[in-house]
Amino acid sequence: MHYIYLSEENEGKRLRLLDEFYFNIYRHAFTDPDTSEDPMIWTRMFDEDAIEIILAYDDMVLGGIIFEWFVDTVLVTYLAIHPDHMGRGIGKLLTEEMQTHVMPNRVGVHMILAEVEDPAYAKDKAAVKRRLKTLGSYGWRRVPLIYVQPPLRNGGEPGKGLMLVALGATEVSSIRLTSFLNEFYESLGQMDRQELVEMRLRLATTVILETHEFG
Repeated sequence: MHYIYLSEENEGKRLRLLDEFYFNIYRHAFTDPDTSEDPMIWTRMFDEDAIEIILAYDDMVLGGIIFEWFVDTVLVTYLAIHPDHMGRGIGKLLTEEMQTHVMPNRVGVHMILAEVEDPAYAKDKAAVKRRLKTLGSYGWRRVPLIYVQPPLRNGGEPGKGLMLVALGATEVSSIRLTSFLNEFYESLGQMDRQELVEMRLRLATTVILETHEFG
């Protein structure tokens, strides 16, 4: 197995691999239209150096991790593994590869965050809790914030069934987190959302947020 960084591939190969990842893996793992994305968005973001997608590959795409660059934060938006290859530790390996890539290549990155499903809102709570336990074994910890994902498209609904998690951090600066939320909402044209105002108000009451293990 080896890793393919789509930012380093020519346009033709990138599109072919994106199609394979999207149709064989991504669209089956992320079925909610309010929290999933059109892969053409990723193509445009490559042109802006705003995204990276790392694929695990062994004669076929086994899985992928997608993350976006912000000023001092990396946001992991999706991690998905081919259903025939789950249980092999590919998700953990992709997470470690992402960390190895981020730290030496992006000076000034202080946080690695991700959005994950909150079991409190999930239909299959047991399955979500199992996924969270797996993510916890990778080093992810919950950020204690009532989080609302901005709408990912015009007319879409905010994602209220998600929570933020941080990788390899026992605490998170509320100032940095507020800055990230502002930048994230602004990038999607959602700066006037009441949800952002409410999150900023909650963060203004503390300086450091201690992250928590899943339990």
